[in-house]
Amino acid sequence: MSKNIEFVGAIDQGTTSSRFLIFNPKGEVVATHQLEFKQLYPQPGWHEHDPEELISSVETCIDGAVKAFETQGHSKSQIKAVGITNQRETTVVWDKNTGKALYNAIVWTDTRAQELVRRLKHRLGAGDQSAALVGQKGFFPGLAKNTYGTGCFLLYNVGDKPVISSHGLMTTIAFDFGDKGGCAYALEGSIAVAGSSVKFLVDNLGFIEESSKLSALAETVEDNGGCTFVTAFSGLFAPYWIDDARGTIFGITAYTKRGHIARATLEATCFQTKAILDSMEKDSGAALTELAVDGGMCNSDLIMQTQSDLIGMPVNRPAMRETTAFGAAIAAGLAVGVWDSFDDLKNTNTEGRTIFKPQINDDESAKRFKKWEKAVQMSAGWANE
Repeated sequence: MSKNIEFVGAIDQGTTSSRFLIFNPKGEVVATHQLEFKQLYPQPGWHEHDPEELISSVETCIDGAVKAFETQGHSKSQIKAVGITNQRETTVVWDKNTGKALYNAIVWTDTRAQELVRRLKHRLGAGDQSAALVGQKGFFPGLAKNTYGTGCFLLYNVGDKPVISSHGLMTTIAFDFGDKGGCAYALEGSIAVAGSSVKFLVDNLGFIEESSKLSALAETVEDNGGCTFVTAFSGLFAPYWIDDARGTIFGITAYTKRGHIARATLEATCFQTKAILDSMEKDSGAALTELAVDGGMCNSDLIMQTQSDLIGMPVNRPAMRETTAFGAAIAAGLAVGVWDSFDDLKNTNTEGRTIFKPQINDDESAKRFKKWEKAVQMSAGWANE
């Protein structure tokens, strides 16, 4: 193996697992290691992580990936930089003298501060995803991406001037690469429950043994059998922001089978994605033409086809779907000169993409979405009863 090749590492510390990946200059993963960790739910609406376990999981992943890297004949000295992408809003407080955590990490899905947020909204007015946008090479205005993970996170590059949303979205900085690409802003919309809804069916209800088999269960039926599942386990995020909504299944009859519930669960993520994309178009004043996707749930052809049907535009799925980690690697690589400009990256991660195109007409899509919107409104208010 050539000792002259430069590589870039990426720490991807997510909600349910930690990963360390090593990329070559072509954007290919040459070594990786992943480790899941415990989810703590001490009270309803509370979600925590053990900070020591988070750190330990990252260290284990780095060790595992580097060992695999070295068995290929490489040296760890060839890893020129390491990028980091994490959970962003998940928060932990450390003792500055001992370096020990004062309490568990409060995860971004936690709702214990709900009443405080309500008071602040009344008074003041109403990390990892930027990496995914970069990993999808969304360097220029007009590209929208969705990461289908524990939750879903959509970003839409709006260029070098911020767009303030009036349709339930957030304005954020997409990236700032200085003289190697400048600064770009984005509109962002978040879905609280996506992959975690699948985990709920597996762990809480015992629908199937493994999350990866839910799509197959959903494909045992032709449609949702009239069922709509609003997966508002901790309220609804963008663009609805209904904090007192709760998970609700509508339309169950004596005909309903497990497959119908499975399909309705997967569709819930697709409906919420459409709602966010609609808001992005309204705020930006521009029609989107394609959605780039990544994350674990996008491995399902059924979900991606359903998504394309509902949004009425192509869904572009890359062969290498670790785009969040790749985005962190790009940021690190640009900083140390592994890549010198966006132009150097144009041919990375381009082969083997799958394009899903709509297979239903706009009228059918609108009909389904109208039913979803009705279900959303009916799911509100449960937490206040």
